[in-house]
Amino acid sequence: MKMLLLILILGLALCGYLVRRQKPAAPAVDTRQTDQAVNQWQGAITLDLEADYSQADPADRRMVETLRSDAARQKPEEGRN
Repeated sequence: MKMLLLILILGLALCGYLVRRQKPAAPAVDTRQTDQAVNQWQGAITLDLEADYSQADPADRRMVETLRSDAARQKPEEGRN
């Protein structure tokens, strides 16, 4: 029984060693490029200010007005987020 456990542990250790040896190294990611891409993506999001919400529920109209005022206050194009 002890011999079986010893063989099992050695087999698992050998398997782990072989997997680790064959693992390809991942290159480091340049974070400056990803930050710039996220900023461009966020800046491209705009509210649909042309839509007519006059027939919507009062809660929906309040929500849209709140979103419009928040967008005007934050001014993401000026980097104020």
